[in-house]
Amino acid sequence: MKELSLKKQALITAGSSALMRALGFGIRLWISRILGAEALGVMELLARLFSAFLSIHLKSYALAAGGDAIAWLTAGLLAFFLYLVVWKREVRKFQRT
Repeated sequence: MKELSLKKQALITAGSSALMRALGFGIRLWISRILGAEALGVMELLARLFSAFLSIHLKSYALAAGGDAIAWLTAGLLAFFLYLVVWKREVRKFQRT
């Protein structure tokens, strides 16, 4: 298989990124028309919550695979406190609107 040049790889990456952003924007418009703005806001909050839990899980898994319980506990607590800070900020944003 022939390798692509760096320029072609960059163009493919940029093009696919632009396409995915456009599709995401279109889906948000479609969902906001069907469900309304309030439901879209709740969905965004739930998506951030899901990504925070996923991040905590992935970080703790990598550390737990090393077998160091203290490092796992420290990373879990740090991720939990960072999640609380992000959650508090998002709740404030939601209350302002």
